[in-house]
Amino acid sequence: MRFSVQLFKQFSQANTRKTDMPHRQTNRPALRVVILYAAVSAVWILLSDRALAVLIEDPELYQHVQTYKGWFFVAVTAFLLFVLIRNELARRTRLEEEIFARDRVYTKEITASLAEKDALLREVHHRVKNNLQIITSLLNLQKHGASDPELTRSLEISSGRVYVIALLHEQLYRSERISSISMQPYLQELCARLLQTHADPQRIGLTVNPNDVEVNLDAAVPLGLVCHEIVSNALRHAFPRDRTGHVFVSLTLNGGTGVLEVVDDGIGLPGSGETHGGIGLSVVQALSNQIGGEAAYKARPESGTSFKLTFPV
Repeated sequence: MRFSVQLFKQFSQANTRKTDMPHRQTNRPALRVVILYAAVSAVWILLSDRALAVLIEDPELYQHVQTYKGWFFVAVTAFLLFVLIRNELARRTRLEEEIFARDRVYTKEITASLAEKDALLREVHHRVKNNLQIITSLLNLQKHGASDPELTRSLEISSGRVYVIALLHEQLYRSERISSISMQPYLQELCARLLQTHADPQRIGLTVNPNDVEVNLDAAVPLGLVCHEIVSNALRHAFPRDRTGHVFVSLTLNGGTGVLEVVDDGIGLPGSGETHGGIGLSVVQALSNQIGGEAAYKARPESGTSFKLTFPV
């Protein structure tokens, strides 16, 4: 985007330089004609007055000749001004047509350049998504071949985190805009996959609010990873055994502040566990700090846990 703005400025500066040169060059002949006409007129008035005074002795006839001479001078001056104004208007018309023609050419070039860059950026997002999916597949293969439960769980969590970033690039590839992302469909698809991976959809429900919020790319990745950590943690630990329940995910804007909330009606916060320590909480805290946000857990009065992340937009 910055390159496109610089390109447009360069075109504008080049256009200004090109249009200024003809303007200065065409004004010089007109100025010379006016100066020459003024000099000739002054000489002609002085000489004609002396010549008429010598040739015409009758005062009344002299007065009539002076009157005709004045009208003739006015007519010649008016005609000269008319010619100069008409030429100036014609020159400006031609100059404006040249400027408009060049502007149309530059606009087409800039539009084509921006379209090409947009296509290249989409292709980059598509290739990044494909590469991340390959990494996810490799982690899943390693997970299925691992015999250690802790290693299997770590590989599963790492695979999920890579999928969060891959899904973001896929959404950008599909989106009409590539400078920001619509979080509602992104969070819905992310949470749907988490529900299928970590819980039984028949026993646990998951709802993403319909509010559609657009955020820039710098905030989208941390928000997606935080949502992944909190929702997956709730699905794994808030509903043990055959307990049923629901998880609510919402992302809203309040003025210049965004609010990500994850609420469940599970068993609530344990005395110690992943929400109070470990790499899960460390990841959430680090991502919250990255976007200048504040994350907070709290127990709900009735049952369950509420997580809230506030961040500047």
